[in-house]
Amino acid sequence: TNTAWINVAVPNNRVVVVYGCWYDSGSPSVSVVRLEKGSGPMFEFQIESAYAEQENVLYFPSLATWRPQETILVRIVPRVTVAVGHRFGLHAVTAEPIKNRISGSD
Repeated sequence: TNTAWINVAVPNNRVVVVYGCWYDSGSPSVSVVRLEKGSGPMFEFQIESAYAEQENVLYFPSLATWRPQETILVRIVPRVTVAVGHRFGLHAVTAEPIKNRISGSD
């Protein structure tokens, strides 16, 4: 069964981009990550495909971007054969304006 791991709306004037994930175990407790918007799934990434290569930092094939007031929904599918307690995280960037200004060359 998949579990809603993150379910939150992006605040005004912010953009969130998720581009990968990491885990701290040779046998992590997560098998699949699903990135969704309020309107439906964006893509699904099989974490188990990286186990054989022993990679603990993974980059997704495309960027997942949520704009202001969109709902970020990240679901994970746990592995039942692995004990819970391993750390798992997402690589993400949040962008927001500092002030209402334009900078650059003329």
